Amino acid sequence: MKSIRFWLIVMLTSAILVSMLGAIFISYHKVSHETEELYDAELAQLSRVLESLLSIQLDYTQNTNLASLDEKDRVINPPDVHARGEFDLYGHKYEKKLSFQVWTSQGVFLLGSGHGLDMTKLVRKPGYQIEHDTAGVQWRSFTRYSESLKVWIKTAQQMEIREELTHEIASLNVQSLLLMLLVMIVLMVVIIQMGFRSLLRVGEEIESRNPNHLAPLDEREVPSEIMPVVHALNQLLGEIGHSIERQQRFTSNAAHELRTPLAAIKVHAQNLYPQDERTQSIQQKIVQGVDKLTHLFNQLITLSKMETELQEEGGRESSKKLLLHGLVDLQLFPLSEQIKVKNLQVDNAVATDLVCLGPENSMSILLRNLIDNAVRYSDENGMIRITATDSADGMSISVMDTGPGLDEQQKQRVFERFYRAAHQQVTGCGLGLSIVKEIVERQQYRILLHDSPLAEHGLWVELFIPKEINVK
Repeated sequence: MKSIRFWLIVMLTSAILVSMLGAIFISYHKVSHETEELYDAELAQLSRVLESLLSIQLDYTQNTNLASLDEKDRVINPPDVHARGEFDLYGHKYEKKLSFQVWTSQGVFLLGSGHGLDMTKLVRKPGYQIEHDTAGVQWRSFTRYSESLKVWIKTAQQMEIREELTHEIASLNVQSLLLMLLVMIVLMVVIIQMGFRSLLRVGEEIESRNPNHLAPLDEREVPSEIMPVVHALNQLLGEIGHSIERQQRFTSNAAHELRTPLAAIKVHAQNLYPQDERTQSIQQKIVQGVDKLTHLFNQLITLSKMETELQEEGGRESSKKLLLHGLVDLQLFPLSEQIKVKNLQVDNAVATDLVCLGPENSMSILLRNLIDNAVRYSDENGMIRITATDSADGMSISVMDTGPGLDEQQKQRVFERFYRAAHQQVTGCGLGLSIVKEIVERQQYRILLHDSPLAEHGLWVELFIPKEINVK
């Protein structure tokens, strides 16, 4: 599933990165252009400064002929700079990257620096030009003719200086923009996380619920963008809750309404005085059918009450300390008549002081159904044993009987609602173990089915309550 947060972060980061690359490209060309203009202006200004200095020097010396200068005074050589940086007390290392020349109108070299462009010839072309020296180094030059001094003045500068400055400025811009990009990405991630906090809260609230918690979601602090979704979800939860409530009410009411006529039918059937075996057989079948329907309705009422109570409590039933031995005795008491009729040997081997932490109502229903199944399916003169052990991992409760037992395929399906194993003569409705399974899943217990160790056949139901649940 795609993440909106990840998509926003990637797309916004890409957009910012593309924008910054465009800004770097434009900035580089702008800096390059402005640097060219600045250095070109300096070359023109330098030529005028040089013209003024020559004019002052000639006025001071009363010498109007530059050609009369000594040969050694015509060439100016900058000193060698050996500083660790770019300059020292004697000058700057970039001096050798600057050059100037002065020529007569006839093309005679008068004055210049001892490096740089070729001093053997004059190019009588005013303005800016790109030239190369004998070493192939590229220079930017500015040439102008002085009317007052009747000389050509050329100033020049290596292109390397301009490129170096442009690259340094561009490098600083790139570093600043990259740092800004990192800061913007961090801020963007934080802001997006904060923006999605309310959405995550809604998701966590939905995820923390169980199927029985159908109360509306809290619409406070919900962003307006997802408010229609939350509102529609609350309407859906409300409709589902009303539907389940109507279904539970119908089941409960129907079961209650049918119990009275079933009881009346049973009483009338028992009051019959059969005159022959056929009538007696019919009477027994009527009573057995009524008992089966009554048991079914009782299970439906139990299931309906359990679901209603869990829904009213928000899907969580409160836990309390339970004396397991006494709880088992309470479930055995209503079955004492059936136990006596079938002459069953029932052993409640649970320690009298063993305490189990759990929901009392759910534990009672769970044990009642397990013990009822054991009594119902055990053969006459059979045995039922209920044990419980507490360990470091949790508590294990076992109900063992000497009934017909289940094969592996039946063990896989016996928890399905209304499932009845084949070839069983005992009356039942197929809801007991499905109710047990539902309680086990809601309380996060585990249930296992084994072959009973009490006889060659029989069922051993093991209920395991993990330690982390039993100590909550």
